[in-house]
Amino acid sequence: MTKEEVIAYAVERFSAQPEYLWARYPDAFVLRHTGNRKWFAVSMVVKRAALGLPGQGEVWVLDVKCGPLLLGGFRDTPGVIPAYHMNKTHWLGVLLDGTAGEDTVKTLLEISYDLTAERSETMTDTLHTVAVNGVTLHYAVAGQGRPVILVHGNGESHAMFHREMAQLAAAGYRVYAPDSRGHGANDPLGEYHYADMAEDMYQFIRALGLEKPCFYGFSDGGIVGLLLALRHPEALSALAVSGANLTPEGVQPDFLAEIRAENDRCPNPLVTLMLTEPHIAPDALERITVPTLVTAGEHDLIREQETRRIAAHIPGARLVIVPGHDHGSYIDGSDIMGRLLLDFLAALPLDK
Repeated sequence: MTKEEVIAYAVERFSAQPEYLWARYPDAFVLRHTGNRKWFAVSMVVKRAALGLPGQGEVWVLDVKCGPLLLGGFRDTPGVIPAYHMNKTHWLGVLLDGTAGEDTVKTLLEISYDLTAERSETMTDTLHTVAVNGVTLHYAVAGQGRPVILVHGNGESHAMFHREMAQLAAAGYRVYAPDSRGHGANDPLGEYHYADMAEDMYQFIRALGLEKPCFYGFSDGGIVGLLLALRHPEALSALAVSGANLTPEGVQPDFLAEIRAENDRCPNPLVTLMLTEPHIAPDALERITVPTLVTAGEHDLIREQETRRIAAHIPGARLVIVPGHDHGSYIDGSDIMGRLLLDFLAALPLDK
C-alpha cells in the first residue's frame, strides 16, 4: 500500500483523517481515534540508510502499535521493520513501498486500532466488571449457550477476539472475553505473574457462576490456561491453547534476545514476565484430563518442538500446526482460529 492508500483506508474504515503536527516535518502525519484521541498510526518519510535498508533515497514508514508477542510474530514478514522513533517493544514499522502486502498493512492497522481503543470503541459497547483475586477485571460477553472463555496474550486485550466472539456467539455459545490483569481497560500493575493470572481466571469462573466452561488462551493466555487446568482440574470442561510455552526457552531465541535488549534499555513489567516465566514441567501436563486442543503457526515465534512437547504430554491432546501462519496471524483478524474452536467444541460430549 502507498501512503495515499493508507490514508484512504483509514478514512473509510476508522473515520480517521490524517493530522499534520510538525512544522519541521510537514508531510508526516498521525492517525487518531475520534474518541480518545490516541494515536494508532504515525507515518513519515525516512532515509533508507537511517533504517539500515539497502539502496539510496527515502521511503515512507508507517508505525503501528502491536503487542510484544504479536510483534515478534510479524518480525519476519516482508516490509515489516522495527519501529522508527517509537517504543520498539510495543510498536513496529511497515514500509509503504509495496514491500508489505495490503493484507499485512490492513491487519496491523486493525491491531493497532484495537490496542489503542477506549472501551466504547471496541467490539462491544459495554464491558462488565468483576472483582477477583485483589483486582478488578473488565470483560465482554456475547451470545447465549454453553460458556466459553477467551483470554488474550501479552500486551493485548479482549478486542483481539472480535472475530472469534462473533463466530462462537453465532454458533450458540455464551462467550466471555476478559482483559487480563493490567491489560486493556484494567488498571496497569507494576509486577505480573502467570500464577496470579491463572487464579484470576479461576475466581472469574466462580464469581460468574460458570458451570465448567471451555477455556481458550492465546500466547500468555495459553500459559494461563495450562496453569488453570493444572491447579483447578475440576474448573473446566475443555481446554484450547495457541502459541503457549512451558519456559522462556520455548520462545525463539532471536526474539528473546530482541526483547531482552529492549527491556534492559526500557524496562517493562509485562516483558519481564515473558523473560522470567513460566516454569511448567512437561510431565506435569500429564495431569490435564480434559479434552485439549494445542495449536501454533507454522512460522510461530514459539519453537515448534515446544508446541509438540505440550501436545505430547497432555493425554489425548489434538495438535494443529497452521500452515503458512505465524504466532497470531491466524487468530487476530482471521476466521481460522474460530473455525478450529468450533470444530473442537462440536466434538465434545454434551455432558462435559
